[in-house]
Amino acid sequence: MNFLLKYLLFLAPICIGSGLRAQDSEIDSLKRVVWAGKNDTGKILLLTNIARQLNRIGEHDSSINYAKKIYDLSQKLLIENADPGSVNMAAQKGIAMSYNIIGLNNTAIGNYPDALNDLNIFLQLSERINDKKGIAAAYGNIGNIYHEQGKYPDALKCYLLSLQIREGLKDKKGLAYSYVSLGNVYSSLRKYDQSLNYYTKGVKLFEELGDKYSLAGTYSNIAGVYTNKEYYDQALKVYRSQLEIMREFDDKHSIALTLGNIGNVYRYQNKFKEALNEYLEAADLYLKVEDLAGMALSNTNISQAYTGLGDYKKAEFYGLKGVELSKQVNELQAIMSSYNSLHELYQLTGDYQKAFDNYKLAVSYNDSLLNKENTAAATRIEMNYEFDKKQAALKLENEKKEVVAATEAKKKQIIIWSICGILILAMMFALYVYRIFLQKMQANIEIVNQKHMLEEKQKEILDSIHYAKRIQTALLPSDKFIDRNLKRLENK
Repeated sequence: MNFLLKYLLFLAPICIGSGLRAQDSEIDSLKRVVWAGKNDTGKILLLTNIARQLNRIGEHDSSINYAKKIYDLSQKLLIENADPGSVNMAAQKGIAMSYNIIGLNNTAIGNYPDALNDLNIFLQLSERINDKKGIAAAYGNIGNIYHEQGKYPDALKCYLLSLQIREGLKDKKGLAYSYVSLGNVYSSLRKYDQSLNYYTKGVKLFEELGDKYSLAGTYSNIAGVYTNKEYYDQALKVYRSQLEIMREFDDKHSIALTLGNIGNVYRYQNKFKEALNEYLEAADLYLKVEDLAGMALSNTNISQAYTGLGDYKKAEFYGLKGVELSKQVNELQAIMSSYNSLHELYQLTGDYQKAFDNYKLAVSYNDSLLNKENTAAATRIEMNYEFDKKQAALKLENEKKEVVAATEAKKKQIIIWSICGILILAMMFALYVYRIFLQKMQANIEIVNQKHMLEEKQKEILDSIHYAKRIQTALLPSDKFIDRNLKRLENK
């Protein structure tokens, strides 16, 4: 049975260390910067980095304490900056992040009920401030819990919601995490081709981003698929190379999971002694980080190794412990595996009644995980998602066409109105010119009339003058008459 590298999806690495001392040194450096700084919003970011790193190296109590510091500082800032602004927003994000970190720590130790409560609060707070990245992260982290509990349709819904948001944001790193999460679900559903398809997408993006840590985790998940397909040599090669990278980061959870997966490969090859060594080392790490789910897994694995070695007493002890711890964390797959290991044990010891009882229990849990309805529901969810995605794309395309058509119609309308405006202006100008023309014509007519009147007056005056002259001429004697009369007088 393959267990996926679940913690890869909870946290992206904040910085690269080269072992525990390097990690401690970096965390100490961050602590000094925090308390030396005066910018409270900057302190929230630094405290978040510290809390995340502490979670990754298994210091869960310390990580939760720092999450509480983030909450207290954010609340203080929120009270001091009640009005909307960058500081107010940073404070609200800080409060949301404190719940996220506490939820991640509860997830890591197998406290799933509290983890779900914390992460749902993180989701609600992120939605309230419309923090898209926060919403996507919340759905992804909630989906991880559902996946661990064997609630695959619920996990798939959350992962697809997270994927949809990250596609909208064009968030490459977020998309890579979503692809790996989807690969994990399909691996658990034993749909290995679909699983590898999603893992390959995740690998491509992590390579583009140069994210060595996440790339190592994804390759480990691919190795899990190789194990299930019985490509054992390939699986071991990948696990061993990636284990060294996990040791560089001192990621105890991922180291323990990888050791368990290596042990599984040896067990499938009937190399029980080698498998037991890997399982015991993994169990020691789980105990150090107080990971209840990991301890349940390790006890079951150890039981199976002892069964293979013929040490049935130890096998029963660890097998029963595995059942007990698996039920505490309510991990369906772990419960199924623990009952199955006891079934194999009792069958070998000849206790057929117990073997049969445990077989029935294992089958019932296996049916809960992989029943047709569960698998069909997961398939239906992705089909609906793809359909909705295509519909959304089609709607967007139609909206674009409508916008283009509306723009063209608006352009045509503007052109028509422009032409109408120009025509109206032309008509107004023509009317104005015509009016001026009429005014000039009227003025010309008046001038002509005045000229005629003047000419008439002048004619009347001239006629009067001529008439007077005729009268005068008629009254006055002519020159001849005067001359004649003068001569007559002279002759006398």
